[in-house]
Amino acid sequence: MTKTILFMCPHNAAKSVLAAAIAQRLLDERGLHDFVVYSAGTHPDPQIAPAVASYLKENGYPVGTPVPRKFTGEDVQNAHTIVSLGCDLNLLKNAAPKILDWSDVPPPSADLPAAVHAIGDKVEALISQLT
Repeated sequence: MTKTILFMCPHNAAKSVLAAAIAQRLLDERGLHDFVVYSAGTHPDPQIAPAVASYLKENGYPVGTPVPRKFTGEDVQNAHTIVSLGCDLNLLKNAAPKILDWSDVPPPSADLPAAVHAIGDKVEALISQLT
């Protein structure tokens, strides 16, 4: 059975994009093909943050969301796990079996390496829990 992980941040331009890319790479490396990873935002920006896009490209990460997008009811309904990186969790109340709040991740615009490290640690722990 496929399990969907939805990473959400307000603008779908930095944190959620990083989280989805890191998660997809880890899942692929571990041969865990029964997971699908998406990212979305509550108020998407017109483009992914340039520093994030450059980081992903330079480090060979897959970018599942080339253009930020707004989450849909279907995204939420189909999600096995939703990870909020700064979204209003009231929007997601009772939306998925598991909703995680990762609001403590530092903003990539202030410190990209710290954000990548924090997200990587959290994604690693999440994948370990889900498998």
